This record gives sequence, structure tokens and C-alpha cells, in this order.
Amino acid sequence: MPGAETIAPANFPGRLVKSFPTVQAAKSTYQECLQTGVLGLLAQEDTKTTVYIVTKGFEPGVYASRKNALKYGLNWRGGEVTCTDGTVIQAKAIFELWRSLGHVTHLRWDRKFVVDAILSEAV
Repeated sequence: MPGAETIAPANFPGRLVKSFPTVQAAKSTYQECLQTGVLGLLAQEDTKTTVYIVTKGFEPGVYASRKNALKYGLNWRGGEVTCTDGTVIQAKAIFELWRSLGHVTHLRWDRKFVVDAILSEAV
């Protein structure tokens, strides 16, 4: 897919591989992740104290690894993630504050993402 190599080159230590049932599903997910900034997450420097706060995804919450944030929090889709240094306890406090302010969104399987709708209209 054009552009993927510049974001996650073959020698990139945080590179993740995901299969898709169709080319269209792969394109849709790539565009969604690009537009929402999730692909930029792969380019972030990871440290031992990096935590990921998913505020828009299939399982919003706090994740101690990039892989788990992408796999469980976002279900390999676009969404909203904040990457920060700190402890999981600190990140959970921030997450709970954001949830109490209404800034946490659970995405559902039965609803299309905006990018899905745009791509299906273009076909």
C-alpha cells in the first residue's frame, strides 16, 4: 500500500502486521488510520514509561503497549489515542477524568466509520 513503507519501514522495531479480508477493507482501514492520526502513533518513540490512552475506540482505556492499544483499544481501526510518558495509574486517572467529562467514545461493530461511508460512495 503506498505510504505504508514511509510510516513503518521493514526495519522499524514497532512494526505490526495485520491481514484484511479484502483489499477494500485494507484501503479503508489505512485511510481511516491515516486521517485520524493513528498511523502517526507508530512513528512515536517508545520508552519504558510510555502509556497509551484510547479515548475513541472499541475498548477505550489505558494500555501499557502500543500493540495492545492498536489491537484491543482500536481493534486495528482509526480512533483517538493519546501517547504520553507516565505510570499506568496516572494515565487511568486522566482517562477517568476525560470519561467523566464525556470525552470517551465507544465505537460499535454495527456502525460504519466515516471513511467507510466515503469510500463506498466513491465506488
